[in-house]
Amino acid sequence: VRDVVRFADGLGWKTFSLVGHSLGANIALALSGSLPDCITRLVLIDSLGPSSTDPKDTPSTLAASLRWKPPPKTFYPTLEAAATRRSQGNVVGGHLDIAAARMLTARGTIQVTDNNGKPAHVWSYDPWAKQPSSFRFSEEAVLALIKGVKCPT
Repeated sequence: VRDVVRFADGLGWKTFSLVGHSLGANIALALSGSLPDCITRLVLIDSLGPSSTDPKDTPSTLAASLRWKPPPKTFYPTLEAAATRRSQGNVVGGHLDIAAARMLTARGTIQVTDNNGKPAHVWSYDPWAKQPSSFRFSEEAVLALIKGVKCPT
């Protein structure tokens, strides 16, 4: 949230619209609810709002985040092997059409050298983006942010 505010400040924007997808939608909601006079329009895609945690679970939530380590990268010998794997196991819980998997693989992987010195492909996302949140809002805090939004959504 702070990064978005600093970005807008750097551009000299006093007010602006926000569009956010998934985690970005949660960030946009938090910003809109906390600085409602800055946001003129808000679009949230694929988000039910920030995850909430009972405040008594804060120590274990923080501990899980601090102990988390990214899994080792999986090397695929070919783009086709990566696409096949992507089509078989989709995070949304199902099979992904191989043509769609090939498109995602073509733009979502990079070529590297594997641990044996052979060319391979790996997914290019930042694995730290999957780190569990260090802190989560309480349900009451999430509801307060939602109620703080003043712009059209």
